[in-house]
Amino acid sequence: MEVVAMDTERSKKRVWMVIWPLGIAAGSSHGGRLYLAVLHWNENCDRAQAVDAEGNPVYRLRYPRSKEGGHTVERVLTAGTCGYVKALMRVVVELVENREQLRDNMEELQPQPARSASHHHPDNGEAVQAFEQHHRFGDRN
Repeated sequence: MEVVAMDTERSKKRVWMVIWPLGIAAGSSHGGRLYLAVLHWNENCDRAQAVDAEGNPVYRLRYPRSKEGGHTVERVLTAGTCGYVKALMRVVVELVENREQLRDNMEELQPQPARSASHHHPDNGEAVQAFEQHHRFGDRN
């Protein structure tokens, strides 16, 4: 999920799908943390390798304990960014200022019928009769 052009209706919808779980899980913020982690990853996953003043790529040496004195060479990446925070804040402020009611306009936020609504529900008489006719439960007297 990327947050780039905040002025379009589609991007508002995407951002709202990120913000909405933050508000519903008052006792648990794990869902919101997951969405924020996804935004952070998407913004910073393609960072380029850092270069020094002369244009040479920068590396660093690490000495992990598992190598017992040996070393590993790692690329140094450019610093991570948090531009998605400004984009989210801009959309949130716009939604609050305009007092937009997104719940009524978005299909994903509409209440869904219960899953059991599509199944056949026998009345008590039918259920008891089927239970008594079952070969495992029939003659229990």
